[in-house]
Amino acid sequence: TASLHHLQNQFESRTISKRYIAVVYGHPSVKSGHCHQPVEGREALTKWSFRWQALSIFCGPVTCLDVFPQTGRQHQIRQHLAQLGHPIVGDPLFPLPGISKQQQQRQPKLLL
Repeated sequence: TASLHHLQNQFESRTISKRYIAVVYGHPSVKSGHCHQPVEGREALTKWSFRWQALSIFCGPVTCLDVFPQTGRQHQIRQHLAQLGHPIVGDPLFPLPGISKQQQQRQPKLLL
């Protein structure tokens, strides 16, 4: 249909913006930033900005971020936030370093 082709063209020309909300471990030292690191050998860029922070009785310090992937690589957001030292709460693929499997199972599900 015409609508589908229009949407596909927007993705191809990168005129669509995507925003995700993620809750991450810890408190980033700055209010916004980006990660420009390859994902699976391909260029990838993710921008993020601060929404709020809190102290969770389950997870300790957490921060809520608006996340804007500029490229569309698989697991890009998860990998980039982990590389920044603030993995997504509940992420089994890129967990907080030093957290045991037993502790992971008690964490909330992926908060993305």
